[in-house]
Amino acid sequence: MKLLLFSGAGVSAELGVPAMRSMAEQFVEHLRDAEVPHSMVSTMEKLLESGNHDMEHAIDLVDKIVGGEQAKHQLGIPADSALSAYALIREEAEWFVQHACEQIDARRAYHMWSPALRAAKSHQVVIASTNYDRAIEIAATRLKLTFADGFEPFSGREYAPWTGFPDSDALHILKLHGSTDWYHGKDGEVFKLRHPMPLFGALEVNSAAGVAHLRSALVLPSREKKTTQPPFPALQARFRHELIDAEAAFFVGSSLRDPHLRDICAECAKRFPTYVVTRDGIAPQNLPAGAREIIQTGGQFLISTLPAYLKNNVESLLDDSQLVLPGRFSPLDHVIMAANTSADVVQRSSAIESLAEHQASLGQEFIIGLLQSDNSEVKLNALGLVQSSYDHAEVLDYASSVAAVGNDAAFCQELELLLKLSPPSARSELKQKIA
Repeated sequence: MKLLLFSGAGVSAELGVPAMRSMAEQFVEHLRDAEVPHSMVSTMEKLLESGNHDMEHAIDLVDKIVGGEQAKHQLGIPADSALSAYALIREEAEWFVQHACEQIDARRAYHMWSPALRAAKSHQVVIASTNYDRAIEIAATRLKLTFADGFEPFSGREYAPWTGFPDSDALHILKLHGSTDWYHGKDGEVFKLRHPMPLFGALEVNSAAGVAHLRSALVLPSREKKTTQPPFPALQARFRHELIDAEAAFFVGSSLRDPHLRDICAECAKRFPTYVVTRDGIAPQNLPAGAREIIQTGGQFLISTLPAYLKNNVESLLDDSQLVLPGRFSPLDHVIMAANTSADVVQRSSAIESLAEHQASLGQEFIIGLLQSDNSEVKLNALGLVQSSYDHAEVLDYASSVAAVGNDAAFCQELELLLKLSPPSARSELKQKIA
């Protein structure tokens, strides 16, 4: 089955990337430290006085002011002397968005995305995102997954040119508004850097290959007209192509307030099962007819719900009404703490217990890692995750192997209880292994 997974801003927010309102507030704080006239900082504060105004609103207004002044100049009309100050704000905003989105914690990105990416290997999954951060790519790289994002592999180089999408079974990642490691060159060429850096304005870089003029290739909020520049027309065409072949779609971390995205979701809902995953629910007017709502955090869906169905029975996902039940538990912080071998054992055990209490369905890679711990308390608590695991049989088999070579009475006793809940055939086989 071919699945389309769309990742929105809500997913990145769980990774520490500020939402548009928080980003705007942080941007004002940044301007206090930059060489920006105090009057301009005050102007930005006024733009954000309303709680409904965010970074997108601020960028849009500044763009309109700068654009208006540039039009005056072209018409020979005297320009406002404040133009240079607004132009400076505009460049500061471009830099700040790129800077904020590049600050994600690689460990959080890995634990957020790796379960879904592992499970996706047995299916044809296309991931599309308007987020700028590299969380998906970081997780895929750590898992050593081959993925296609439109660029050549780095292959030891510092840069990779844009080549488009090959027809292959590799995981396709479509960054519809660009990524923090994407750049435009002087003549419109597009490439990504292995060591990305936030850029302020246009930048000349001297290298062994000569002088390169770099600009960030992000499509910032309210800058949709930039999507006419390479590589965005090719990305949109590929996205439309993937929509034609998809058999189910999941929109995660988006409230669908964006009319364009809402139209895409509505188009999907007319043709195949479509689900919208959000933490706090979708406004009724934004949920397209035919689309079903899953009220969960992005972390819960990507770490637990989606992998469980991809690994076991993806067909049942399409008709399982249980998925629309509320589930606002976010397992990400608990997973990170539980897996942290340098953390205090009490904290790790508490995190494992919380995951078990919420019946988080986790994969064998994570649980087996806990069962391999040298600490008996961590291993014992890890057994509490076995029953809910979407890799139940594999994890139970490994736990039996641990019991067979160990001498931990409490562990064996807890395992016996788990065996009683297993199917008779599996129970007999595992009991023989322990014996």
